[in-house]
Amino acid sequence: MKRKGISAVAMSTLAGVSASVPMLMAGSNPELVPYAGLAAAIVSLCVVLSAIISPSLAKKLHK
Repeated sequence: MKRKGISAVAMSTLAGVSASVPMLMAGSNPELVPYAGLAAAIVSLCVVLSAIISPSLAKKLHK
């Protein structure tokens, strides 16, 4: 690697697939159904925020 793994740090954000985990959990446990929608929204927000913030943070930490 020419840049010592900096791009790997920038790309290591929450995976978009993680938004499906609350729904999968609700499918296996009916008691979680009322919380699945809100949990999926929170996870999706984390995915978006980490995708925006991580590259900037990695660039700042690299300097």
